[in-house]
Amino acid sequence: MRVLGPSKTVTISDDVVQQLSLATLGDPAFSQLKRLVWTPSYGWGHIRQFLSPRLVSVIFRKRRWYQPVTAGPTLASAIPFLPTTHLEELRLEYSSPPAAPIRSVLSEVVQRLNTCFKRISTRSQLTDAAWEHLASLPKLGSLRVSNAPTAEISKSTSHQLTFPALERVKIVASDRYQRWERLFSLLESSPLQQVSVSGPRIQGGDIPSQVTSAMLKAKLQQSVSYLSFAGFDPANFAFLSRLGPFGSLKTLKCSTWCQGSGQCVSPLTDPDIEQLVCELPQLVTLRLGHDCRSSPHNTTIKSMISLSTHCPSLETLHLPCNLTGVSESIKTGSDPRLETQSPCTLRFLAFQWVTMPPPGDTEAFGVVSSVLHHLFPLLPPIGG
Repeated sequence: MRVLGPSKTVTISDDVVQQLSLATLGDPAFSQLKRLVWTPSYGWGHIRQFLSPRLVSVIFRKRRWYQPVTAGPTLASAIPFLPTTHLEELRLEYSSPPAAPIRSVLSEVVQRLNTCFKRISTRSQLTDAAWEHLASLPKLGSLRVSNAPTAEISKSTSHQLTFPALERVKIVASDRYQRWERLFSLLESSPLQQVSVSGPRIQGGDIPSQVTSAMLKAKLQQSVSYLSFAGFDPANFAFLSRLGPFGSLKTLKCSTWCQGSGQCVSPLTDPDIEQLVCELPQLVTLRLGHDCRSSPHNTTIKSMISLSTHCPSLETLHLPCNLTGVSESIKTGSDPRLETQSPCTLRFLAFQWVTMPPPGDTEAFGVVSSVLHHLFPLLPPIGG
């Protein structure tokens, strides 16, 4: 257990709970707690002793893989007793969705949240009634859940806008039939800046395209500076052609999953990258695809040239790319920009995603190194 001075923070784990006596658990000092982090490997039997009415932050930390599940009270039985008068943050940090009973009891707690509430993070789904209450909270700035509303929610609550303070939203998609337009239509008046969508290898349906279309329909493209997709099919890059209006994007990520040796085929081409970076010149971080050395890469040094030319503020890059033909490109003089040192500020390139010349071809390797230095002068030397 850790109690940190005036912040009144306590972290409870199984070994601590076993050592605490009932007298300690009943100590009035715990009635002043403001922040509670509970690791549930031991169980939930004692948690009510720590649910101070003054709690501002509650975090249920995920169980480590080697910790056994014990019998007795469950998370679902503990959640209904959460005090919400002063609560500003509620996080359920689980690597997989919690059991089904959580949905109803958590949704009931959500409907009791006060106007001071600011952040919720859970992989549980919520009822439409819980969604409607969240939409009315004037200070809610960060939202992470596992579904979208299934029914229409009024866009005005007590004559106020829905989600008036929401800046960050992360949805863990449970299937390909999410009602994305219904969700993003509620965010039309939000100061939304970050959107993240992930899925557990959902088969079928181009969710990145669906989300992008819904955001465009809600006219959110100018305020969003961070857009991330993770866990989708490597073929789901059609959404890139729709990002032209998202001129404010500084971070763009689409992390795909590997289909196995010989199965992955990256659809990205040099023209795709050229169009993308011309439309998104403010990019600072770009991540497209995944690391798979057995996959053929259709992007070449031409994509690197496009990035260095059109995205001067780029700092981090993960992009499958074939750089084995750089020497030939220089010999044919295919692009004069290869010899021009650009002002691009790239400092990190994921070389494990890049196909380089064979290790024994020192001449070709040196050419690649020289060209990359011209394109990205702040990039550390290869192998340095």
